[in-house]
Amino acid sequence: MNKYELTIGLEVHTTLQTKSKVFCSCKNDSSNEVEANVNTCEICLGMPGALPVLNEEVVKKALKVGELLNCKINKSSEFDRKHFANVDLVKNFQITQFRKPILEDGYLDVIMSNDMKNKKRVTIERVHIEEDAGKQVKKNNKILIDYNRSGMPLLEIVTTPCFKSSEEVRKFLEQLQMTLKYNEISKCKMNEGGFRFDVNVSIRLKGEKELGYGLGERCEFKNINSFTQCEKAIEEEYKRQVSIKEKGEEIKSMSLNWNEKTKTVEIVRPKEKEGEYEYLRETNLPMLNLKLEEISVKNVCDIESRIDYLMMEYKLSYEESVVLIKNKEIEKYYEEVVKGFKNKKEVYNYIIEEILCKKDKHIISVENIRELFSMLEKGEINNSIMKKVQNKVELSNNLLSSKEIVKMEGLKLLGKEEVEKIVIEVLESNEKIVKDYKGGKIKAIQSLTGKVMSESKGLADSKLTKNLLMEKLK
Repeated sequence: MNKYELTIGLEVHTTLQTKSKVFCSCKNDSSNEVEANVNTCEICLGMPGALPVLNEEVVKKALKVGELLNCKINKSSEFDRKHFANVDLVKNFQITQFRKPILEDGYLDVIMSNDMKNKKRVTIERVHIEEDAGKQVKKNNKILIDYNRSGMPLLEIVTTPCFKSSEEVRKFLEQLQMTLKYNEISKCKMNEGGFRFDVNVSIRLKGEKELGYGLGERCEFKNINSFTQCEKAIEEEYKRQVSIKEKGEEIKSMSLNWNEKTKTVEIVRPKEKEGEYEYLRETNLPMLNLKLEEISVKNVCDIESRIDYLMMEYKLSYEESVVLIKNKEIEKYYEEVVKGFKNKKEVYNYIIEEILCKKDKHIISVENIRELFSMLEKGEINNSIMKKVQNKVELSNNLLSSKEIVKMEGLKLLGKEEVEKIVIEVLESNEKIVKDYKGGKIKAIQSLTGKVMSESKGLADSKLTKNLLMEKLK
């Protein structure tokens, strides 16, 4: 198998985050919570005489992608009809951009290692605007069609065949998804088809490139929406194609399906050729001519720069920075909370452990959690009390402040003199445990610490308690 080299190209489809669909004013929402076929009209249902009108917001989102993927922006682009028959395609053609896409010739530098030193440049062939088809729903052995998705705005991002492994593909897809989500271009909901990819796989003998040979016949997986499944599909298809070659047979260009249950590649049909789609100019839409002032794109953030900033500014690791980027609201929350505190990592750890899991619920306000960290830094409360107060603040919907709850509940940690007094009382009333400790049973101090904490109702600092016990037991 090592004598063959793998080549992979991708076609990534992502649903744009706009209020309305690409060619009509219908709501851009096909989520599972929405009743079927309510977000439809004569345009997205393909009724005779209904004329499409391009959504300006779709163009703006596309231009943002062009900036992020370092693409050449075509000042003049056009729309075409791509003809194919499918039960969920109402017009029997899809409006897309075939001849003149809005974006071409870009690249994305993909981070391949956590130290950010190893990168791979993925070249982008083209990016174009198109409409989505309806959604097939299987129910009671019947196939039903939900046209809420029909006409939703898609961007198709087409790479060159520049990938040499499934790992490179996964890293690219993960970084692309982060980029689109962070810049609010797409929500990239994979379970709803909002971020899916066609994967083209081919092999050839190592050294054939140097001899001037082209790529081998490519086979294509359609509509994969899982990074893990994508990796597995590529690896199994590589084995399948190698097996065919080793038998002396020719690889035929096929459309494939990845069966996740059986972990096998399924051949669906011979792969369509571009000529079979009978592309025609969409004359109901004018040429998309962009003015120079419209091409100036602002407020975009490339992920590499953002990760680098978080690592430098807050001394976070690569993995920790990625967690924040994947949760933009929590990232913003963290940056507001951490201002002025020395132990930025402690603030990060607490927010990830105690706040991130509640991000869809009513959480403690920035002001209130800053009060808690301030009291923690001064030694007025400990982590246990902090969590208790946080829960009470959240139950009050932030109507009560952290300081008010600490005062009302009497949760401020005891001073040294008060803790010392409790320590002396515990030692005097537990002579046997003291004798065990002095006799060499070191773990006995844990029992004494527990009794001090119990007597203090959890208001004795554990570190201070242990130090005082060690001092008195000498």
